[in-house]
Amino acid sequence: MVSQSVITMMIVSGIVAILVPIILVIFGVVKLKVKMKPVTLGIVTFIVFAVILEQVVHAFVTRTSVWEYPAFRIPYSALMAGIFEEGGRFLVMTYLLKKFRDWKDGFAFGLGHGGIESILILGLSSFSNIFIAFQINSGNFDKMMTPQTKDALMMTKKAILNITVFDLSLASIERLCALALQIALAIFVMYAVKSGKLSYLFYAIGIHALCDLPAAFYQTGYLSLVPVEIMLIVIAVGSVWYIIKSKNTFKKTSSL
Repeated sequence: MVSQSVITMMIVSGIVAILVPIILVIFGVVKLKVKMKPVTLGIVTFIVFAVILEQVVHAFVTRTSVWEYPAFRIPYSALMAGIFEEGGRFLVMTYLLKKFRDWKDGFAFGLGHGGIESILILGLSSFSNIFIAFQINSGNFDKMMTPQTKDALMMTKKAILNITVFDLSLASIERLCALALQIALAIFVMYAVKSGKLSYLFYAIGIHALCDLPAAFYQTGYLSLVPVEIMLIVIAVGSVWYIIKSKNTFKKTSSL
């Protein structure tokens, strides 16, 4: 049985992952006067570059023998996300957002990018897990199994039964931290586009890769979850600091 407290936390996690980005978009439109075009293109950029293109490359690389070695897997995982996401941002901002070069446009772009990431990764998966949890508790989940699907469904059932309230709390914190980082990096790349400083794109890729290293170390078993989450919180605090302070940088820079 999946406890009621776990199911409740699944609901909370799903709501947080979906509502926080929506609330921030409303705040951006009402208070910051952001336009929806940067938000929309931020969403499209994540889907095209992170969900599709990066995963195509990832599907190929994971079939090679080098994938077995953590010395390759850790830097690869961190670096590829930076290359595809920051490179995608730079291209889209440069060619599709020529009239959008302000701080608020970078903020809006990052909000779309990080918001859809939050919704897809935690929001939808939370409600999928809620459905499975109810099926397990009602006894219907086992009835769904066939000889062909039994092994896969048993693994899913085991995973759901092993989820704790603590795990779900950390997942919510992780998504909020990731959202802050995505907004900060989008502003950083927007500054690279506005100022014409291509070197800032490479800085963004490096920063993104470094911020992804804790998760890569966790996935390979070199770090436990709690230290990783602490690192993510520190990164998020730094991201929020940059988001606030970067306004002045844009005011001092003219578009090329």
